[in-house]
Amino acid sequence: MHRIQLALALATTVTVQAAAQKPAARLIGAVHTVKGAPIADADVIVAGTPLLRTDSTGRFVAEHLSEGHVAVLVRKLGFEMRRLNVEVSATQRDTLEIVLEGSDVAIADPEVDALHDRLADFNRRRSRATGWYFTRAEIERRHPTNLSDLLRTLPGVRVALGNDGKARLRMGRSITSSANRVDCPVEYVVDGVRPALFNIDDMNPMDVEGIEIYNGAAALPPELTSHNGNSSCGVIVIWTRLPGG
Repeated sequence: MHRIQLALALATTVTVQAAAQKPAARLIGAVHTVKGAPIADADVIVAGTPLLRTDSTGRFVAEHLSEGHVAVLVRKLGFEMRRLNVEVSATQRDTLEIVLEGSDVAIADPEVDALHDRLADFNRRRSRATGWYFTRAEIERRHPTNLSDLLRTLPGVRVALGNDGKARLRMGRSITSSANRVDCPVEYVVDGVRPALFNIDDMNPMDVEGIEIYNGAAALPPELTSHNGNSSCGVIVIWTRLPGG
């Protein structure tokens, strides 16, 4: 009986170890123009990973992904934004080729029209004044080195450096009522997407068209409430520059 139990325990251990050692998937991509020229410094958002940027050859690598379908967003100032749904696996070796069209070749494209329409939401919410807002003109006038510099002067916004040397934003009202202070990270929305592991200074201020800052659930417009995130800890909505803008 003891031998049987030991054999079962060893089999279970081997199974658990094999599952733990299962290789993660990764996505290799290359971003280029219609004519095949590489596009460097394009933002690549792969769901569940930090913000990526293409290198000088237009390539990027997203690692430690779960097998299956992942959402991918690629954007670069002066080009149309692309959204894709890609299947990844641990055995995948092919490079995903992503083509971005210049804004001057598709002015009447519905996606480009949608990029312009999105600022209607920004202006509508700004007219209600339930948060703080920075337009493109205000950003240029202040000319911040980092986006976090732009927000330091806002009441209730706390900026500190994390262990990685990056700025960490927290709202003054984001501490829970628990006896112990619980860290409550701000939630980010970039062009309608909630990127994982995003940091405020991952975005160049010169690439931003507008910013919305909400310091808690009371000020947050209903359409920006996240049921699975930390929207009660504060939300920062970033709109990137329009193609050709």
